[in-house]
Amino acid sequence: MQKKVAIIGLIIVATLAIVVVFSAFARVQFTRETQEKVEDLFCLDTQRDNYIIELKDLEGLPEPVQKWLEGAGVVGQEKIQFARMLQEAEMRLNPGGRWMSLNAEQYITVEQPGFIWQARINAAPLIHISGRDVYKEGRGNMLIKPLSLVTIADETGFQVDQGTLVRYLAEMVWFPTAAISNFLSWEEIDEKSARAIIRHGNIRVSGVFTFNNTGDPVSFSARRFGEFNGQFRMEPWTVLMKDHKELDGFRIPTAGEITWELEEGDFTWYKFKVIEIEFNKPEVF
Repeated sequence: MQKKVAIIGLIIVATLAIVVVFSAFARVQFTRETQEKVEDLFCLDTQRDNYIIELKDLEGLPEPVQKWLEGAGVVGQEKIQFARMLQEAEMRLNPGGRWMSLNAEQYITVEQPGFIWQARINAAPLIHISGRDVYKEGRGNMLIKPLSLVTIADETGFQVDQGTLVRYLAEMVWFPTAAISNFLSWEEIDEKSARAIIRHGNIRVSGVFTFNNTGDPVSFSARRFGEFNGQFRMEPWTVLMKDHKELDGFRIPTAGEITWELEEGDFTWYKFKVIEIEFNKPEVF
């Protein structure tokens, strides 16, 4: 009996070792595919603008937006065309669920709105989930692969397009010169809030930015499509922002959390920290 138990144990260990090895190779391939997609995304913006933003470029914007952009340090800076960001974060899949740590890398283009977000989610010891979120040429895609091996989600369609464009709009606080882009318009609400409206491709989305007394953005709220129990529906979605610091020449929020405001109660599912960000250096991406 002991001999059989030992054999079974060896088989289990050997099987786990094989899975770990194949998973490691799959993760390398997943990362390589992401890098190819990043190169394709950056090829959409082939001409470098080098335009230096002046105070007059902020004229006509709502007062709280002007105050934000001046405080963020955009005046006198070159327009952001590319950005690369590293995050440390934690997420959960459902209310009351276990928080899982993750490391994420994101690439962003501004002249042609787009981003690619890649994450390694630590689900359990030796068990990871590879995730990739993409918005490119007006289309979104969400890919999830446990162990980088098995695809359990590869979502596309209008709801994903809308959701990823809302995400892009919210994340504009990390590449603030985008606030004066032609594809964006603003409506003042009051002295501490303004609505941003973005039109790209066949989609129009909007959301409200709220600012504190010093002009820093502290929240973004919008209605966004999400998947709940296998069904897409539009729900209120809020990003809280804090710990504003200067990184690579711009003052940006470096921490926060994301919450779905559902009928059954608020569901905070993502908490993030920005570890590093750099702008207009596509050659090193």
